Amino acid sequence: MSGWFAVKRGITSHHLFKGNPARLAVWMWLLDNAAWKDTHHDINGKTVVIARGAVCASTRRMAEEIGVSHKVVRTSLERFASGQMVVTDGAQGKNIITICNYDKYQASEKDKGTARAQQGHTKGTREQYNNLF
Repeated sequence: MSGWFAVKRGITSHHLFKGNPARLAVWMWLLDNAAWKDTHHDINGKTVVIARGAVCASTRRMAEEIGVSHKVVRTSLERFASGQMVVTDGAQGKNIITICNYDKYQASEKDKGTARAQQGHTKGTREQYNNLF
């Protein structure tokens, strides 16, 4: 896999990550594995669109790939959700984690100023998520 994703300077000083490298690793995994464009997944025999900025993954798979405990991933996702950094949805039969403001922070320099980049996050985002980080 090639490509890149942006990380805001000072992230290690953020109250959710300072002194908690395991939680930062979970966040980096989410950024690294988020769909960079809308993609289709087969979930229980149904085709589901995973929007740009979302990840379809179990917490156990995440824990295994990151090298942390399942509890670290679950707790991190709970903190990210309560901090309005992600929205989780298990209604499709799999865990879909959507990163709030993904478009805002992951827009390339040429995309900045376009309507999509200015929207903030993709489908399902509420205006309350627009001022995170």
